Formats: sequence, C-alpha cells, structure tokens
Amino acid sequence: MQQRMLANSDWLRATPSVFSDTILELARMREFAPGQAIYQLGDPAGGIYGVVSGAVQITLDGGDEGMLPGHVATPGAWFGEGSIFALQERMVGASAIRNTRLAHVSQSDIEALTARNPAAWRWFGLLGVINLGIAITGGSDLLLRRPRDRCIAVLLRMAGCRFRGTGAHEAAVSHADLASLSNLSRSVV
Repeated sequence: MQQRMLANSDWLRATPSVFSDTILELARMREFAPGQAIYQLGDPAGGIYGVVSGAVQITLDGGDEGMLPGHVATPGAWFGEGSIFALQERMVGASAIRNTRLAHVSQSDIEALTARNPAAWRWFGLLGVINLGIAITGGSDLLLRRPRDRCIAVLLRMAGCRFRGTGAHEAAVSHADLASLSNLSRSVV
C-alpha cells in the first residue's frame, strides 16, 4: 500500500514507470519521532525522502531570526533533491512534526542509477521543478495582504490542493506553526 501511495505521488506519477519502479525498489523505510531531525542545514548531501505517513517541517535559514518554518511536507511529497545535484551541504533543514515514516533513496543509489542511465537526471530535475513551484507559491502566499487569505493560501499549499487535484488532502499543522508559516501572530490565526 505504501509503495502504491508513493507511486501515485505527483513526482513519480509524472515519470516513466521504469524510473518510478526503480526508485521504489531502492527506497528504504525510515521512522522518525516528533521533533527528530531528518537532516539539518549544513549536513552533507544524503539522498531524497518521500513522506509515507506523518508530516515533515522544512526549515529555512532566517539569518538573525534563526531557523524559520518554510513548508510542511505531507504524505506523497518528496524532498531533499537540492543537495544531490551539486553534492553540497543541505541548504534547508527537515524534521518530523509527528511520528513519521519516510522512504529514503540514498545518495549512492542515486549516483549508481544515474551512472547506469544518465537520462534519469531529467526525472530528478523534475522533482526540483515541482519543489521550486511549491517554494515560489510559498513566497507568493506571504504577499497576500489579508491575514485570512494568507492563512487559507498556506493551508491549501501545505495540503497539496494546488498541485494534487481533487480528493482528500491533509494539512497537519499547529496554530503556532500556521502563524509562523503565514507570518502572523498566533492570536491572529
């Protein structure tokens, strides 16, 4: 069932079946407790992750403000692709919000796959484009002037409603997290 859910993710659904089948074969399940770091800003490259269950807080470097929440990844989302392209340290952090199960494809497996089939880089690039779209949408959400509209936009983005079409969607977030993601006070939220 987990394999089927991941195969139907926005990313793998848009790739050839031979590629998506290979990714699912390479994936190893990992469990994370609430608050546990998956990786931190500055960690070495370490592959990609797909959310099977739970939720993952993606955090950004806010300079003097410290780490700031940027997005919440829910089941079906894949993330972590940024560091696989340049083999540089992680530019964001990721931690479990609640008990979370992730599919992990290691950096070495990605490198072996792309060595055998260099065209596979196109499909990892597609994941980058999907997540860039989410990041751009996140920035535009913060430009909305009315707090109510901003909160609604953040919830729609987090639940994947703008990218995953119809059906059930989930946005697992606390009032405090929603306030932070919306750049509002908790009382306003």
